[in-house]
Amino acid sequence: MQQEETPFKFPVPKKAVIVETELMKEMEARVLAMHYLCLLCLWYGSGGAGKTTTAEWMVRRANAAFDPQNPHTFKAVLYEVGKVKAGFGNEAKRAIRSLYAAVSGMTIDEGYYGRCTAEEFADLVVDIAERQRVQLVFVDEAGLLSLDAIGGLILVSDKARQRKFPLTVVLIGMDDLPQKVKSRPQIRRRVPEWCHFQHYDLEQTFKLLKALHPHFAALNRNFPTDWEQVKYVHEISEGLPGYIIPFVSQFDAQYRGSEMNINLAFLRAVHLRTVYDTRDILALSKRNGNSKTAAADMAASDKTAEESAAEKKKADAKKRADAKRMAERRNAAAKQAGGLLGR
Repeated sequence: MQQEETPFKFPVPKKAVIVETELMKEMEARVLAMHYLCLLCLWYGSGGAGKTTTAEWMVRRANAAFDPQNPHTFKAVLYEVGKVKAGFGNEAKRAIRSLYAAVSGMTIDEGYYGRCTAEEFADLVVDIAERQRVQLVFVDEAGLLSLDAIGGLILVSDKARQRKFPLTVVLIGMDDLPQKVKSRPQIRRRVPEWCHFQHYDLEQTFKLLKALHPHFAALNRNFPTDWEQVKYVHEISEGLPGYIIPFVSQFDAQYRGSEMNINLAFLRAVHLRTVYDTRDILALSKRNGNSKTAAADMAASDKTAEESAAEKKKADAKKRADAKRMAERRNAAAKQAGGLLGR
């Protein structure tokens, strides 16, 4: 007798959760403070640090608050660029083309694109941005652009400033983006605001976990067995929201319907399943005739992962300390300049 096949269960989409943090509020305030100067801002940090999420949050907030009857409100857009390599020609126009598509929602006529100069194309983008009332543009993965391509975005910004149209362009990229921008003075001078997205500290990780899942919301920091769970997630995620959220999703899949005690051991088991397939290790151990090998292999792999995470954490701490020192120097220089101007 043929056994009845288990029906396929489609995953049910969950409502996206964006936890508003103090860092997000700070980044929003810093960008908006530059808005009427018509210059560029730069956001940088490790992958998963929350740069794109913060941009999405700002775009949603700006567009929700937009009022066609209020001339001081505006729309915002976020788009991701593809790689534009140096030395392949028309780099500035190719970057402007992507910006045109993001602002207008359309593709450019190929005939016009072939005939126009970069300056004419930049003017056209500003025309459309004015008509659409788009004044805030986030360019994700900007590190993929060549310097000449970034120059194309600056050309659009310059055209907007010449016409007294407030247009803020925010370049979003990894930790290597600042070095690229600094390498060309003409670009560096047009980016007065540099925003570093640092890894979450333990408290910020806990706040995010509480917002993401009821199990973590019920944890008490005063109970050591509860707090060690938060510390473990913080360590394996390196304090990066882009790692915390997928882990919680994996945790939830194991959590639902589980009769196990949800403790640190449970979290470690969930994490190990995301690193390697436990069943393969068990099968390998069985073939080797050693039933204890699985546990030993799991412990060794977990130790290696934790050691790697500790080394990465140490390196990131040094990077954050260096960034903090640079920020303090910039603030000191700005205060000194302000003092001189006030004399």
